[in-house]
Amino acid sequence: MLLAAGCGRSNSSSSSSAGGSSDPGITDTTLDIGQSDPLTGPTAAPGSCNLAGWQAYVGHVNAQGGVKFGDGKTRKINLKGYDDGYDPARALANFRQMVAENKFAEVGSLGTPTNLAAMPQANAQKVPQVMLSSGSTAFVNQTKNPWTTGWPPTYLDEGANFGKFLAASGKPLTVAVLAQNDQLGLDYTKGLEDAVQGSQVKVVAKATYEPTDATVDSQISNLAQSKADIFYAAISVLKLAAASLTKAQQLGWKPSIFLASLSSNPAQVIVPGNGTAYPAIWSTTYIKDWRNPDVAKQSDVAQFLQDMQTYASNIAQKDIINNCLWGYSAAATFVRALQAMKAPTRQALMDAIHTVKANDIPLLLPGITLDASSKTTAPITTLKIQQYINGAYTTVDTMK
Repeated sequence: MLLAAGCGRSNSSSSSSAGGSSDPGITDTTLDIGQSDPLTGPTAAPGSCNLAGWQAYVGHVNAQGGVKFGDGKTRKINLKGYDDGYDPARALANFRQMVAENKFAEVGSLGTPTNLAAMPQANAQKVPQVMLSSGSTAFVNQTKNPWTTGWPPTYLDEGANFGKFLAASGKPLTVAVLAQNDQLGLDYTKGLEDAVQGSQVKVVAKATYEPTDATVDSQISNLAQSKADIFYAAISVLKLAAASLTKAQQLGWKPSIFLASLSSNPAQVIVPGNGTAYPAIWSTTYIKDWRNPDVAKQSDVAQFLQDMQTYASNIAQKDIINNCLWGYSAAATFVRALQAMKAPTRQALMDAIHTVKANDIPLLLPGITLDASSKTTAPITTLKIQQYINGAYTTVDTMK
């Protein structure tokens, strides 16, 4: 499946102004970029929404005439989407196809194992692989992989944030962990475990799942035997997250729940999983909750919803999940980098990315700042704890 946003295809033999040279995928008027997402398969909803968020922001920018780059040229962005089905081999093939099609950069692609598959070649060939939609710590070490950058907070930071929240309660608590069997799950688990060391919070049971698993019933059955106070669901597949809540209830295990931000969507997880049966449901966040009617009236959220309808109409409003908002904000961050880009080269893009510091990126919560200058941390490091109460999320400071 191939999806595109922007104006027509650019000439692959790029030219630049003032007699200088440029890299493939950029001319004086256009920039060609690619994105690989799971548009089919078990993670199709997050992948499709991520691409749609990028399409929405890129479409809006192009409609305004394009982006004025740091070299003084105004260019429109051509964004092409590729389906990898959450398969690392297909993601690598997609990266190779982008290079063959003279894409200037791979941007915003969703998935930890899929982006890991492409990362070695991206760095060997010095092709930017940037603003990736994955919180893996593998994508924040630009000293080792200088052509790769993540965008969201790391899963390690997210796990640590929740661990500190539990430890700060001062209560003796037990935790059972279900994590994805890859780097994503390892990061979530390590963040939690490191943060609760020396506290009254103890991890008493752990299990893993594969993204392709049909169910997680056996894992939940084993974890339920621990009778843990907290179920820490480091799950990225929405249907499996919902199923884990349903199964725990069937077994009579009703702990408080932590949902990874990847699977914290109410309509797709909490409601079908009958989340109200549990004492509390928490998650972490750094993005505005567009579902709140008052928040939806804010100018950046209203613009996002309008742009989704205009430029990403394949995603109905009822199907908008967090990944749509993350994609939109990541695209806005990418445009900030383009505005600082002094030459039509891939190296100039990487240099520009590390100049981006902002507290006004669309859809980020007040108090959440973005700083891409570090080559060892994610651009966003601050998160807030939110609790699902009476059908909506509310940020909280202490355990309730």
